[in-house]
Amino acid sequence: VLRTCPPDLVADLADRGIMMVGGSALLPGLDQMLRHATGMPVHIAERPDVCAVQGLGYMLEGKIEPLILDPLAG
Repeated sequence: VLRTCPPDLVADLADRGIMMVGGSALLPGLDQMLRHATGMPVHIAERPDVCAVQGLGYMLEGKIEPLILDPLAG
């Protein structure tokens, strides 16, 4: 997947790291495996099992703005 990402996104990931969310983030050792395979920092969200749904709820409530991706950009 990283090979097909735009260079600026890969640079951000290398700098800030990968944030794991969702139930699979709780699999023991998956973060270490990704860190070893990519050489990038890997972080697990505070509540990976619910954080994506919480973010969607915040968007629906107007607390945060959704990120609009322009498919024609870049």
